[in-house]
Amino acid sequence: MVLLKRIRERLEKLDEKEFFKYGAIFLGIICLLSSAIIVRYYFKKSSLTKQMKSVNSLREEVKTILDRYERVKKQRDEVNALLDKNEDFILEEYVEQLRKQLGLTYVIESRTTAPRDEVYKEIAINAKFTNMNMRELTELLQELEKNKLVYTKDLDIVKSKSRSGTLDVSITIATLKKAIKTEAEGG
Repeated sequence: MVLLKRIRERLEKLDEKEFFKYGAIFLGIICLLSSAIIVRYYFKKSSLTKQMKSVNSLREEVKTILDRYERVKKQRDEVNALLDKNEDFILEEYVEQLRKQLGLTYVIESRTTAPRDEVYKEIAINAKFTNMNMRELTELLQELEKNKLVYTKDLDIVKSKSRSGTLDVSITIATLKKAIKTEAEGG
């Protein structure tokens, strides 16, 4: 109350020219403060909008990663179930059965076993089929595609030098097996 009384007394003592001068200064300060508050508000709003867009973008990335993780987890479960169901699957026997079924000739060039990760090992056979026609190649690839236990890892097709109109095919066929850990390995 005392402050307001002193301000009132001070204003009453002012002549008209000084009153308008102080009034203009007061209104100018109010306008500057209001402008500063408005400018700060819009800068803050812009900054927050950018942050919100950045967070939303990151949220979308996380959602994509989580969706991919769920798909991979589901695929891993399917692979585990398939491998558990077919523990006695032998790749060489399957390729030989396929050869007989399709009436093809081949030579196994190499067989490799390599760890794929801590859960699986990959068994691969590199086989060379000679003098195949397109129908035989197509049937071979279709049969490989039908069996979910095997996959084609590499395929090289060249025109046969020994017989006209045929193909020589080098194909790497692979399968996965569960890696068996021994006690020394910590499994």
